[in-house]
Amino acid sequence: MAITKGAIVEFAGADTSGGSVTSSSFDSTGGGLLVFGVVHEGAPTTYTFTDSKSGANWTVAAEQDNTTVNDLSLAVGYCWSPNVGTGHTVTCTFGASRPFRYIGGIVLNGTFASAAILAATTQQAQGTGTSVDAGSLVTDAAAFLIQFVGNYAGVTLFSPPPSGWTNDANTVGGRNYQTRNEATSGTFDPVCQLAASGDWCSIAAAFKEAGGGAVFTPRAMLLGVG
Repeated sequence: MAITKGAIVEFAGADTSGGSVTSSSFDSTGGGLLVFGVVHEGAPTTYTFTDSKSGANWTVAAEQDNTTVNDLSLAVGYCWSPNVGTGHTVTCTFGASRPFRYIGGIVLNGTFASAAILAATTQQAQGTGTSVDAGSLVTDAAAFLIQFVGNYAGVTLFSPPPSGWTNDANTVGGRNYQTRNEATSGTFDPVCQLAASGDWCSIAAAFKEAGGGAVFTPRAMLLGVG
């Protein structure tokens, strides 16, 4: 089946310090992949993603901090073949207490597998200004692309988004993501504009469905021999 969007989970959390952060509740029914990003202030730490349905396949895709300010960090995690249902939440637990901790993400509908889930090398970057460029995603199959952004200016992504992209989570200043869904492989440049200049960090990734392998039929069986 083709990849489609399920629940879009806007960023939620708290400004106060804490050792973890939990998303708002969402309905994951029918989902095959959870992709979530967490942004916090303070230096990077360790990140452990879990969820309220006890998904067993959580993986941290990448971590990126902004070394200019050394006070802004981003991590992205995903879980393939999750347990699904209503009242679902995702939690990221830190290795140390961190302030201004927020988490958000998306549910993707489709069939995903650990052996071949990433359609491109995950890209990550940091910088200062209004243009957030995570580097090119060169995909090897139809894929769903997502770019998470954390910015120190506390602003949303500029609207309208770049051609082909959608600002799916853009209501919490400083914690955002944009997506695009591509039917074929190609080279795609995750770039977005901040509403005001600031220090930022970004992680972009592309996810593909599990490929169906051909079934081998021995020649003897085709000929009705044996």
